[in-house]
Amino acid sequence: MQADVPTVPLSESNRRKYQEILEDVGQIPTLPTIVMRAMEILNDDHARAEDLGRLLARDPALSVKVLRLANSAFYGIPRTISSINQAVIILGFDTLRSLVLSATVFRLFDGRQANIDHGRYWKHSVVAAMATRRLARHVARFHSVNPESAFMTGLLHKIGILIFDMIAPEAHASLFAQLKESTSTLAELETSLLGIHYAQLGGMLAERWELPEELQRPIMNHLQPSADPEWAVSASLVHVGAILAERSGTALVDSVAAFPLDPMALEILALTEKDLDNLLVELTPEIESASGFFELVQG
Repeated sequence: MQADVPTVPLSESNRRKYQEILEDVGQIPTLPTIVMRAMEILNDDHARAEDLGRLLARDPALSVKVLRLANSAFYGIPRTISSINQAVIILGFDTLRSLVLSATVFRLFDGRQANIDHGRYWKHSVVAAMATRRLARHVARFHSVNPESAFMTGLLHKIGILIFDMIAPEAHASLFAQLKESTSTLAELETSLLGIHYAQLGGMLAERWELPEELQRPIMNHLQPSADPEWAVSASLVHVGAILAERSGTALVDSVAAFPLDPMALEILALTEKDLDNLLVELTPEIESASGFFELVQG
């Protein structure tokens, strides 16, 4: 594959076209009002656990999903978390923000017709999220980054693929069939065929969902992190996290990388290929211990 990802800039006409599609509430999932309010509480330094508990009590299904995720082996909590209030106290607001948004996104797309394997898609996304969070912790001595925000960005970095699969299923199915035989990247094929690539569409969806910029911008620019200097570190974390997920054996398409490793991303994070090898070794047992999490997020 090529050494970089020279995707065509998104034209204004294509931006308007896909913004209109994303505003079609009947076609594209929207974040429930209760979740948007929960995100406001979780982003408020002065909010209390009780505030979140009372709000989520209005959506028992979401509360149950969040608690099941919190009690999974993925978090390794030695005691049972029986309430949202306990979860906030034990895990903290940042982790609860990840859990609420994770549980919601999985539920929004559950059962929707797809040409791609949703189980495989989510496994790749969760492993990319774990890798991105581990990277964030690894570079914390050099960069001020929130590991849980990094986790969510990794989880959602390919959300645009699910949107494409909904709005242009036949074209996207054809595109994935071409991918194994092509020298082009996934983003290049999408841009050529649909006028926009999954990262741009994912960033637009994050904006539509009113997610914070710390998620929007890295999702949109993770293919070429240096293109967005303000959020280059966060975008580089996702870029490298997705590469590590593929190297771990959880690529969306067997033996095909969605994009090549950008040397600039390593430079921005002050990492070497040897560092990536070591991080992959560290990540392996974490992946193996997360099987219950995969089952929960897919169910």
